[in-house]
Amino acid sequence: MASKYTEVELLAMAANIDQERRDLATRLNSAQNRVDAIEAELQSKLEHNAKVVTELDDSDAERSTLETSLAELNENVAATHRKRARTAQRAETIAKELAAMAADSSERSPEYRKKRRTRARLLAEDDELREQAAKLTEKASSIRFHHGENQKQRQDLVVRQRRAAQQLADLQNDLPSPALLAHRQGLELAAAACDRALGGSQKAHATTTLAVAKQMVFLHQQLRAGRYHVDTTSTLTGLRSPVTRAAMYAATAAGCDEITMALFDAARDDDLRLDDITEAFQSLCLGLWLKNEHSELQELTGAHRYDFGIHGATARAFDALQKGKNNLAQEAIAELRRLHQREKRTDGLDVGDPISAGLQTLLQSL
Repeated sequence: MASKYTEVELLAMAANIDQERRDLATRLNSAQNRVDAIEAELQSKLEHNAKVVTELDDSDAERSTLETSLAELNENVAATHRKRARTAQRAETIAKELAAMAADSSERSPEYRKKRRTRARLLAEDDELREQAAKLTEKASSIRFHHGENQKQRQDLVVRQRRAAQQLADLQNDLPSPALLAHRQGLELAAAACDRALGGSQKAHATTTLAVAKQMVFLHQQLRAGRYHVDTTSTLTGLRSPVTRAAMYAATAAGCDEITMALFDAARDDDLRLDDITEAFQSLCLGLWLKNEHSELQELTGAHRYDFGIHGATARAFDALQKGKNNLAQEAIAELRRLHQREKRTDGLDVGDPISAGLQTLLQSL
């Protein structure tokens, strides 16, 4: 299919991208000088913060165990006291019956002797229950003491963690924005796509594509490790990054599913599912397909295959791939291409249509 961009548009886009690459390189090189100066301290703060967080998690786990044990002990103490009360009541009832029988001169009867033995057994059982309750109460007191110490330790750890997090945040302010680092990789990807569309080498395009995908894997791994501060609204979380999506599909189109899966594993966040966002949805579909997580993929595509636009076409493509219906998959990919032709991005990430190209590669591999 012919490119939706004319040669003039591609040349202009390539020139703009090249200028932006040079400007961004200047900014990042300046930032790198600051990074080099704080690298050792930053690594130390990362390790310290991670250590304190681990200690805090361990403290919380210990507190949960202590609270569970204390609840069980309290229940056992209460059950023992209830059993003592029933035993004492039975012993008192028998004592009254024995007193009445003695008044009737029946103390020598077999029934009288039997009741005496029963009462003696109940009194002995009560002594055992009293000792058992005392031991349980002592153990519960010990756990309460350790729970109190745990609470004091946890309060100290919370203060230390906040201090460590603030120290780390102060250093992170001197780091280049991870969004800029992702943007640099997006520019590299777009430049390679423009060059390929203008007649450049397929091999050179594939080499750049895979290099960008590897850099994005590294960036997402650093984000996971806490090197950069990002919140849940960042496009670098929840598979929302257009660069991550383009790199995943371009790597698959280049025949390197291993790199695609590595990028998916580094970028995915199962606690942050954003299926209504196109980038996240398409990245999730591809990742689940390559990871053979077909039940989850089937549920995902089933919820969207009747949607309009890109969501629906993507869902129908992967649904057809799962069912081995090549003709339906080809129709869905063609629909994605038509939808792709209707819009033009300014970042160049759509040049060459990496989404359809990646899906076409998947279809051909069946």
